Amino acid sequence: MTNDNHMQFLEERLKQLQTAVMYTMSNNVARLPNGLVFFEEVDNGQLFLSVHNPKQEKENYEQCFPVRLFFYRKGVDFFIEVTGTATIVVDKDILLNKDAMNQEMILLKMTPTVVEYTEKGKKKMFPELTKLGSYFYNGFRNLIPGKQFRAA
Repeated sequence: MTNDNHMQFLEERLKQLQTAVMYTMSNNVARLPNGLVFFEEVDNGQLFLSVHNPKQEKENYEQCFPVRLFFYRKGVDFFIEVTGTATIVVDKDILLNKDAMNQEMILLKMTPTVVEYTEKGKKKMFPELTKLGSYFYNGFRNLIPGKQFRAA
């Protein structure tokens, strides 16, 4: 039950971000290049992503490879990093269900192993300490003799 809640939370957040930078972690020569991927959906714990079809035929590429995704969008106060194994989908049944797919896109199915969710809010760790430091700074500043400024 909690796994379903985690996947639902992840899917909601990924829908907000929509795009990620994909880093292919394979050393194989015949691999998909690093680039931009588009989030499609979460299904049974797997992420479905679409990526632009490179010039070569997809059969020439490595079919299963390690990948790292970095989901980020300007103006959103969180980002998500996902590490796992991606597979190029060649199953006709899955492709037929994805009506948004066309010849210019390849569908990837990713099984995540590590998901890192990070909020970027600028939170002060010790606001009382900051207030205390400001109080002392202003107090000492008033004790130091300096030039008096007059309005001209």
